[in-house]
Amino acid sequence: MEMILELLKGVLETYAASFPAWLVSILVIIGSLRVLIKPIMSLFLAVTEFTHWTVKDDELYKKVVDSKIYKSIAYVLDYIASIKLPKSKK
Repeated sequence: MEMILELLKGVLETYAASFPAWLVSILVIIGSLRVLIKPIMSLFLAVTEFTHWTVKDDELYKKVVDSKIYKSIAYVLDYIASIKLPKSKK
């Protein structure tokens, strides 16, 4: 496993060196936010669904998801970091 990580590190460093530092920084920030937010929100939802006997956590989850800050971050991350495939013609 360590050998694979070292190989991957070398490939990523070589690839990143061919782009401007600011672009690499932006991509790392976007990727990091996606990696962090997705599992955290999934865990938050799972906990609220598991604790069905309490209403407080359901309200908190709804408040977070409905907040302007969360909606803005989710929209920007989805718009910038998602791959948009063209619709196939049938």
